[in-house]
Formats: sequence, structure tokens, C-alpha cells
Amino acid sequence: MKKVVSYDSSNLPPCQRELHQQLLRTAYITNIWRNCHLKEPTILTPENNGWNLIDSRYDFNWFEGNTVPSSIFDILLQGPADTATAQSTEAEECISDEENIVEESDDDENSDSEISDDAEEN
Repeated sequence: MKKVVSYDSSNLPPCQRELHQQLLRTAYITNIWRNCHLKEPTILTPENNGWNLIDSRYDFNWFEGNTVPSSIFDILLQGPADTATAQSTEAEECISDEENIVEESDDDENSDSEISDDAEEN
């Protein structure tokens, strides 16, 4: 068996909590650039979008929560039964999210038709 002498940890993908903060920062900066022609380019605050204000300077908020798991059970791999349950729960959440999106778009279409009916009467 070969021993790993050195490994560049920058090749590892970020954890989900770190990725979430990176995406918040990306969305914040993108929002500023997309609205740079406006007097106030964004209503978002840096503190709620992946940044910390420390000594009058902004620094990255790398992730929320503890740096290490509270117990070994938090990092154990799930068994096949647990994985199937987790996958079905995720699928149910996706379906309910899609239903909410469809309901919202139906509401938008109804409000648009009401507006156009009012315009025709006037």
C-alpha cells in the first residue's frame, strides 16, 4: 500500500456550508454589477450575504455553524435504508416546491388577465 506523502487540499470540493456562503457572495456581487447604473445598485446587505464586518473591513464568512461535528455519529455514512428514506424525502420536497411554483405562476396569469380586462373596460 502506498503512503500519501503530501496532498493538495485545494483539490477537494468545498463543503455544503462553505459553498452556500460562496454562492451568497456571488449573488451579492452579481446584483451590484447588474444594477450598477442605478443610484442604489443593491438593497442587499453584505453581512447577510457571506461577508463579516471586522475592524471596518469586510472579510469572508466561510461557513455558518460549528467547525467540527458535535459527535462521531454526525459524520458516519448512512445505511441503505436510511439513504432510501432520505432520497424519498428529498424527492417529496422537490415535488412540493414544483407545485408551489406552478401555483404561483397560475396566480400571476390570473392577475394579468384581470388587469387586461380592466384595461379593456376603460
